[in-house]
Amino acid sequence: MVHKKEDAIKMRKKGKTFNEIITKLGVAKGTLHYWLRDTEVSEKGKERILARKQNNLERIREIAARVNRERRLEAVRKAEEGVARDYDGAVFDKRTKELALAFLYLGEGFKRRNVVAVGNSSSAILRWFIELLDSIYGIDREKLKLFLYLRADQKEDQEKEYWANELSLSKSQFYKSQFDKRTIGKKTIVGYHGVCAIYYHNTEIERRLTAVQKYIANMRA
Repeated sequence: MVHKKEDAIKMRKKGKTFNEIITKLGVAKGTLHYWLRDTEVSEKGKERILARKQNNLERIREIAARVNRERRLEAVRKAEEGVARDYDGAVFDKRTKELALAFLYLGEGFKRRNVVAVGNSSSAILRWFIELLDSIYGIDREKLKLFLYLRADQKEDQEKEYWANELSLSKSQFYKSQFDKRTIGKKTIVGYHGVCAIYYHNTEIERRLTAVQKYIANMRA
């Protein structure tokens, strides 16, 4: 035991942690605390202990982040499964789709007479907008007009190409893009393609959706 005590003191001075010493020497934690109660750790040893604590803290943070991410993914999965069960076999008829479109238009649309227009940075939402318009009213997709609102460092032609592909439309349907001068000198994050606004000139559809919105507003939950 004397040799183990001497070894423990040497190891501690070099900055070995209690767990490292216990693993190496196979002594009880209480015994080790008693042996080392008066042992001074060298400056180099203190640096080593601090570095290990920081590394352990980083590992703990990484583990916590992974656990939280897994929990979020599991919660999302359960929510999706619940929705799939609740809507299994549901029939989305024209009236249901029109309500969905009215809600979308109410939240994301531009309120202008004779025009139905929506703007968003999500191609999925805009595809949904087009599909709903077409499935409900049988629109002429070639009459859809698009505007891009871009940051200063974005390339207009590249972004038109992106949106045309995402929405299955022609680049000829885009008007001249508008650039935000406030973003000059600021780098755009990867994956951001600006805001795309879609316009469809049709007085009858605009009036119909406005009327549906008013009807929804007067509904009781």
